Amino acid sequence: MRILIITDQFPPNHFGGMAQHAYHISKFLGRRHEVAVLLPYHIDVSGNGDEGFSLVPLLSMKHPRLDAWRSARFARGFRPDVVHVCTAGMAYESLLNKYPVVVRVVGNDFLRPWVGSGLPLRSIVYRLVWGKVKRWCQNVETGRRKSEVIRQLKRADKVVANSDWTMHRLEEEGVGIESIERVVGGMDCKLFCPPTDKAAVREFLGFAPQDFVLMTAGNLIGKKGFDTVMRAVALLKKQGETQLRYIVLGDGPEEGALRQLAKAIGVDGEVKFVGRIAQACLQPITKRAISMFRSLVTTVCRADLWMSRPWVELTSRQGDAEYQSSVPGSVVCRL
Repeated sequence: MRILIITDQFPPNHFGGMAQHAYHISKFLGRRHEVAVLLPYHIDVSGNGDEGFSLVPLLSMKHPRLDAWRSARFARGFRPDVVHVCTAGMAYESLLNKYPVVVRVVGNDFLRPWVGSGLPLRSIVYRLVWGKVKRWCQNVETGRRKSEVIRQLKRADKVVANSDWTMHRLEEEGVGIESIERVVGGMDCKLFCPPTDKAAVREFLGFAPQDFVLMTAGNLIGKKGFDTVMRAVALLKKQGETQLRYIVLGDGPEEGALRQLAKAIGVDGEVKFVGRIAQACLQPITKRAISMFRSLVTTVCRADLWMSRPWVELTSRQGDAEYQSSVPGSVVCRL
């Protein structure tokens, strides 16, 4: 079988779940099938060896119509039996009209899509406007992209949702439930496992025995909510949690703003920016971490895995005002 995979994220340029999903599904399917991966041309593919699939850096990610035309042209030569789209918004009409298409959806890629048609002359518009006007423009652009994504998902042969929540939201948006399958993302248990020597862990990280350490690994972009966690650290510090430390792995366009925020709210001593690391180097670091979590709107941090401490749950004002913890003894921090 010939399988065409289309993605906007791929290692080593991208560090995170969606990039790793694209890599691993390409590697797995490449064991038995002929797989070609269509990806942005700014991604460095020189470090990817012969792993059972071919990488085709062809997409601009700036001009959707051009990318749709390039995808269709490549597909005509490759003649895939099925097209697997890793990011909602990249199931182009030219592919939906000719091939069976499967689209994976993780939630934010159809609720606040970053792929698709932007505002006319957007680069000029965003230089000329700011404040409420800029936010209005961004909301209009998001609405246009969301409409495009929903149209694509309604036409796809199969939509793979990563959770029950995503599946139900897709159904609310009019995507037929008969075309939706729920497939929860996997986890590498050898990579994300607690350490055995806690004293060595703290010595390696340079923390005191009584420090409570959190760690996040990901791209430093706004939607990840790193600022939410940092404000939670500042709030807990004011409440007397002076031994709380926060490690941030990764880089991105928001790094400068996050460093400024840490200084402004008085947690530059508690927050440590490690910077970008290779995926291969993640294992020795995560095995020495005390707690890991993803910093989204609502975050649950499983601290007792490493320290026999209660859970810490962080929620922003955008979350449910009546949100109550279901974990006895946990600490709920509202922002």
